[in-house]
Formats: sequence, C-alpha cells, structure tokens
Amino acid sequence: MIQKVTKIKDFGILDNHKPDMVTKPFNVFNLIYGWNGSGKTTLGRLLRCLENKKNHSEFAEADFVVESVTNGKIDSKTYNHNLEIKVFNQDFIKDNLDLFDATTKPILFISKTKIDEKKLLDKHKNDLKTSELEIIKIDKDLGVYNKKADDFHKDAAKSIKDFLLGTIYATVHYNKSLSANIWKVILLQPEILESYVLTEEELTTQKSYTLIDSEKAEIDPSTLPVAIDIDKIAEIYSEVNGLIATSISAKVIERLKDNPDMGEWVATGLTLHKIHESDNCEFCGQTLPENCIANLEAHYNKEYQELIGNITELATKLLQGIRTEIVNQSHLLFQTFTERYNNSLTETNKNIQLVNAEIQDLISVLELKKSNPFATLEKVVIEKEVFDNFNAHLKTIVDVIGEHNTTSKAYSDLAEKAKIKIENHFVSQAAIEKDLKSIEKEITDNLELKRTETTISHKLKDAIKILADDLSTDTLAIAKINENLHKFLGRNDITLHRIEEGGYQLLRNGRVARNLSEGEKTAISLIYFFSKIRENDAEIANQIIVLDDPISSFDSNHLFNASSFIKKSTQGAKQIFVLTHNFWFFKQVRDWMKDKNKRPKQEDDGIKANFYVTKSGLIQDADKTLTETHSEYQFVFSSILKYQNSETISMSESFNLANSIRRMLEAFSSFKTASNGGFNAVLQLGINKGFDQQQKERIYYFLNKYSHLDRIESFDNTIETLLEEGVNVVNDVLMVIKLIDEDHYKSMLKACGYEDKLTYLEV
Repeated sequence: MIQKVTKIKDFGILDNHKPDMVTKPFNVFNLIYGWNGSGKTTLGRLLRCLENKKNHSEFAEADFVVESVTNGKIDSKTYNHNLEIKVFNQDFIKDNLDLFDATTKPILFISKTKIDEKKLLDKHKNDLKTSELEIIKIDKDLGVYNKKADDFHKDAAKSIKDFLLGTIYATVHYNKSLSANIWKVILLQPEILESYVLTEEELTTQKSYTLIDSEKAEIDPSTLPVAIDIDKIAEIYSEVNGLIATSISAKVIERLKDNPDMGEWVATGLTLHKIHESDNCEFCGQTLPENCIANLEAHYNKEYQELIGNITELATKLLQGIRTEIVNQSHLLFQTFTERYNNSLTETNKNIQLVNAEIQDLISVLELKKSNPFATLEKVVIEKEVFDNFNAHLKTIVDVIGEHNTTSKAYSDLAEKAKIKIENHFVSQAAIEKDLKSIEKEITDNLELKRTETTISHKLKDAIKILADDLSTDTLAIAKINENLHKFLGRNDITLHRIEEGGYQLLRNGRVARNLSEGEKTAISLIYFFSKIRENDAEIANQIIVLDDPISSFDSNHLFNASSFIKKSTQGAKQIFVLTHNFWFFKQVRDWMKDKNKRPKQEDDGIKANFYVTKSGLIQDADKTLTETHSEYQFVFSSILKYQNSETISMSESFNLANSIRRMLEAFSSFKTASNGGFNAVLQLGINKGFDQQQKERIYYFLNKYSHLDRIESFDNTIETLLEEGVNVVNDVLMVIKLIDEDHYKSMLKACGYEDKLTYLEV
C-alpha cells in the first residue's frame, strides 16, 4: 500500500506540499476533498505517474518520493516498485476514450475462440517468470563477486593506512572507494602490475619523505594584524582635532561648565527626570524651581548631545584599532627563517605598543573633551613614523612567512609523490596475490549475462502485451458494460455497439449519440475503467485504485448511483483513493468509508479509512469541520469561524479564506436575497440594515483580490496590507450575517460547535 508522499519538486501547485502537515499515513480507504485549483487533480496525476512508471508530460522534470509498505521509498527517477496502481482521471479518459467520435479503444478480454493464443500467452508468462528468476540468480552471483571486490579494496585501504601511521598522511580517510580509485588509475597506465611493487628498502625510503618531522606545514598569514592605512590614520587625526576644537553654542550654566564632573552628573539626572516625568527633585524631594528643566535643556542642547555622541562613537572606533602583540611561532618555521622572523617580530611588537599608545592618547584627548565639552583643547599631531615603522616590520614578517610557505610546498610535493608510490605498491601487490582481475572479469561477465537476460525479459513482456491485446473479446465485455451503464444512469437509452472497423459506436435510442452530456461521458468512462482493471484475470485484491472526480458533472441522482457503483466495484481492492471537489458526493463516500472504522477491532486498531483535504497544494488531514458537517455551507462556515481570533493570516490562507467566504455568502444569498445576486447582494442587504460602507468595501476588495486565484500579480504592491486585513474581513463577514439574520447566525455557531467558544459579535 501507498503510505505517504515525502517529497515533491517541480510538480505544479504540489510544490507547496509539506509532508509534516499530514499526520495520518494513507490507509486502505482514503477520501480526499479539495476545490478546483487546490492541487487535488495534480495529486491524481502524480499517482498516475506511479501507474505508468514515467513522469507526466506537463511535469517532465518532476522529482518526488512516495513511500509504500512493500516497496519502501519509490522515487520518480527510477520508479522502483511493483505496485499494481490503476488511476481514473481526465488523463485516463483522454488516453482510453474518444467520446467526440463516439468510439472507444477495444476492451481487453480473453476470448473462448482464442484458446491456442491463451496457451501461448501462458507459456510466455511462465518463460517470463523463468527469465526473472535467472536475473535474480545473476544478481546473487554479482553480489558475491562485488563483495569480494569490496573486501579487497577495504583490506588494501587498511594496509595503506596502517603503513602511513605516524606520517603526515595518518589522518587521510582510506576506504574502499579510495582504493578503487587508485586501482582505476593503475589500470590506465601501460606499466605491468609488478612494476609498482616496491622492495622493503624502497618502501622505507619513500616513507621517510612522509614522516612528520621531515616537513613543516604552511603558516596562515591571515592571523597576523593588518597593515595600517596611513591616509586613514591622517583622517582620524583630523577628525579628532575637529571634535576637540568644536565650540558649543548654548545657554551656558557657568557652574556646570566650570565643574565637568558635576556637569555629567546633572546631565544624567536630567535624563532620569524626563524618563520618570518627575515634577519634584528626585534627590531632595522638593518641587523643582520654575524653568529649572528648561534652563538645563538649553545648557544640554542638541549641539551638545551631538558632540558627546560623535566623541563616544569615534572613541569606540579607536578602541577597535588596538592591536594584540603577535605570538612567537618560530617553532613552526624552517630553521633558516627563524632569525629574521624573531628580529622582525621583536620590532613589530615594540611598534604595536607604540601604535596602541598613540591610539590611547587619542582616546584620552577625546575623553577629556567629553568630560568638558565647552573647553577647546590643543591640536594633536600625528606621529607618522610610528605607523610607518610598524608597517615596515610587519611586512618583513609577512615576507618571511611567504618564503617559508614556498619551501613547505616543495616539501609537500615530494611527500605527495612518495604517498602515491606507497598507495600503488599496496594495491598492486594485493591485486597480484588475490587475482583481482579475475574477480572483476566475473563481474563484467555477469553484467553482460544480466543485460542479455533483461533483453529476453523485455521481449517476452512485449510479446505478452501483443497477445493480451489480440486476446481481447468484446461480446461479453460489451454486454457487461451496457448492463452497468443502464443501472448507473437509471435508463437504457445509451448503448455501446461494436462496429466492423473496430471500436464501438455510441447509440442513443438506436441512433448515433452526438451530444453526450458530461455526466454520461464520465459514467461510460468510469464503467469502462472498472471493466479494464479486471482484464486478463487480474486480481482486484492486488490493485490500488485511484478515482479522481469520478462524478464531476452528475446530477444528485447520479451521485447516489455513482457512490453505490464505486462501493461495489472496489470491493476487495488492496487500497482505494477517492478524490472529489463535490461536497455531496464527498459526504456519501465519507459516510460509506466511516462505516469501515466502526467494525469490531481484530488484529489492528480497526481504523481502515482516513480523510484528507487539499488547499493551495497542501495535503492535510481533514478535521471535524469536513468529516462531521452535513453540508458544504456548514463546512465553509466552520472553516471561516476558525480564523475569527487569528492574529495574522498567511498568503496561502488568504486564497482559501477568500474562496470560503465567497461560497458562504453566495449560499447565504440564495435563501436571503430575492435576486440571488451573489455575495454582493448580501453585502448590499447588510448596508440596508446599517452595515458600514467601509467594511463592505473591504470585504468586496478582499474577495475579488483573492478568491478563484492561486497567485498575486507581480505588479501588485498591496499584498501585505491585504494579508493584515484578513482577520478584519472574517469579523466583518460574520458581523454582516449576524446583522441580516441573528437567529441564523447563532444557529450556525451552535451547529459548528462554536456556541461556547466565540463571543457573539457586537453590531
């Protein structure tokens, strides 16, 4: 059985599908409800891809995964399954019926007059089983030799890894894949295998190049401090001098100006008094003197605040320029570079101290200005030599490390060549001892045998298909189809009649039927479908049956007949999926399937039927608003009530919500307005009863913007505003219904189980 869809990509609206939104795996009986454009039809097409074992032409690049009980994960790249899936949908009708010409493809059925062909068909089926068993045997032999090859490469890889312990390659992850790649390279070379095998002395020599002490690793120069941009330093000095020379135009309070520490204290107090809206002094509790706050604000004006902020910001930036002294890493260098490195490091660290001192001096000057912003300080002069010296000595260190890395790389190349010789030695030596070439020849021979046997199998399958087509007999099948069609439609005026040229003529009251209704077309297609799935003694117990909108255009009488016919025709099937957009048909099938869950528990939990809903490409478990309601009006009413207390509504929810509101208002209009003028007539009736015009326009715009659409046009820039309006629209709609018919509104709350959960809206 199919359990769930775990991945969908490039399959139309189903790209929105999120597996975690479906909590119930598919059951024996599965009923899926969804309006047009919700993804229901696309889901049916996905299941038909499983039947045909190829992607639908409209979704050629689709990538999806379906999980099943017996086949595990089935993906759209390989379609690796043996499930018998039969899908009835518009694609099936298109592939099997040409109702415009009133003909069908022959219905396959085995004829009593073609016994010899039936025996040949049975022989081909037995030969096919024998061929498939032979393929299984070959696969088993392939498994044995593939394991030998795998074990060889595992052992060879371990030998290499063990030999290179204590070398710079000790951490290399040697595995069977790496050994196999080494072997492939060896086979491409003209030399014989024996030429790659080294003596003990040669092995020791090659290993010496890979020992840890024989090589120094490259050093990452990015850990060093960066050079100082002299032009940027000059700009910083200029910015500092600009700030410390800044004069403030303000109503100066001399005592605060002359006592900077007191000025800072009062500035903080002023801020606290504003925050707490204090009328009394928070220090002594007395009433603040008149104009006290105003005078202080004049002292600490905007110019004053901006200066303090600029000083603080620049001081913070300067702090980020403080450099940490470089840690001595001379032990990582080749000996020839250590002296130059140490000398340059000492000088660089001295200059780092001088650079940091210069930066600290600038910070101190800024702090002095900050503590007494009314004072004008002396200009600071850049010590350019300090920064130039730092850059010069730092460059020497960078150059030394660069020379070291160049030397290190040369050592690495030598070690890499030694590593390759060691790898080739162990793989070649083992290949000679274990005759790896013979093992690989067995693999190649068995692959060729499998290709040959697979070709035989495919030819048998083609022959079986041709014989099965030839063995179709129409007399009994046509009689049964006509019998079912007459029962289904409740009349016998439509009949299928076989013509000499092949195919069938559709007759109405003995004459060619030229204007079949959509209901009649669908009825014939459905009956033909159920006849076809029983061809060639097929067992329905092995089949997964999928029915997508099998009653798309039937009247209410046909809905009942369709439900009864489907119930009878699918009896005993392995698994059933019914997808529909018709609520009344959904209700009939739902009630039939729910009876499956009422049977006494046996070996399992007794639950055989599950219910789902599709919305904007999302496949979700159906909740009680769908499984318990008795009309579509109640269903959409309940769906809308869910959003009354929502804080926000997403874009996809807005589409579903708008369609639900439109359906509810149109249904409400059918029995509340004489003109049956749709949702606008209800809104106008609300206006007549005192509903607000602005609220009416909000509902009208929301419905026209979102309902019957699956996307927003790219040039629309009102999306976010409309999304925010979603909750308001829900309340507006419920309010207008309550305003027009309060008794009806309250009865619907009760019917939907919201009587005690929602507060009645106040009009």
